[in-house]
Amino acid sequence: MKESIIDCRDDFHEMVESYSAYHPIFRGVRNKKYELISNFGRCLLNHKEVLSKYPDLTYVVDGNHELGTLNEFKRRAIPYIISTPNNDWDWLTLAQHHGLPTRLLDWTTNPLVALFFAVEVDDENDAAIYALKDTTVLCKANAEESPFEIIEPTLLYPAHMTSRVINQSGLFTLHSNPEEAYNDDAITKYIIKREVFSQLNSMADKYGINESTIYPGLDGITKHIRKWKYY
Repeated sequence: MKESIIDCRDDFHEMVESYSAYHPIFRGVRNKKYELISNFGRCLLNHKEVLSKYPDLTYVVDGNHELGTLNEFKRRAIPYIISTPNNDWDWLTLAQHHGLPTRLLDWTTNPLVALFFAVEVDDENDAAIYALKDTTVLCKANAEESPFEIIEPTLLYPAHMTSRVINQSGLFTLHSNPEEAYNDDAITKYIIKREVFSQLNSMADKYGINESTIYPGLDGITKHIRKWKYY
């Protein structure tokens, strides 16, 4: 994986232009130390760390746990959804959207959306944007196959769409080993210096990417007002 630095708006624009001839996807992370690991993968790693400290713990988080929690989500979600997902790919998308740890890794086709998530919170760390140069090299999700049996990195364009996924130009990748960080020669990691968070955040807002568009609805509107009127 290659690395580059973004420490001004021009650097970001140059990054975007460099992918104009390809079919890239982007992922913004608020800490440059964050690797390309899904929420469920991080749960597995965190549980192993807990086990190392408390070896007598009998509670297990593994692949069976993943399927069990998804099945429980399916059972309990039915009264609250209008359209029932057709397969486990769609169920994973819905569960991920509502905060259940899954093996899905969020990406976007819009680099401004990735930038927003990278610099949304101004803390003590540099942020990062991961850019996968061309999605044509990835396998495409097949509804006839189980997402829990894939071998190669797989691209999922979600069929069970929500307004948030649409507004974020969202899509996902899945990986056979959720604990292992996704690493590929076609990926570049752009480290965003903390000192330019404010100007990049302001730029994204001027281009129409902000809380009210990323999180459509009243919650997003109030987040946007609070951010720019009470800072």
